[in-house]
Amino acid sequence: MYDELADYVRCVENTDGWRFEVAKIGWENPYTPKLTWHVVQGWPTRPTDDDVARTRDKVIEDRRFFRQCQRCNRLCCVGHMHDATTCQGCAERYLGLVH
Repeated sequence: MYDELADYVRCVENTDGWRFEVAKIGWENPYTPKLTWHVVQGWPTRPTDDDVARTRDKVIEDRRFFRQCQRCNRLCCVGHMHDATTCQGCAERYLGLVH
């Protein structure tokens, strides 16, 4: 599950220490997704692997960032959801919508 989400979470170092970021997906037009990174946790020194894992788990459970499709049970970024319960893929497949 986490491998699918690896492109949407990251832990990076900056001049103030380390930060854990999550991507939000916006759409410039129907064919151009745009990632915007948001800091959700910061550390003054390099975090442990456990710190990063706990933060990742909290972010994945946060419905502001990720939701589970009720049709396919896949965990998706909110930007890839058609609505609160259906991912874009299932909306195309089962509802006849085109994204």
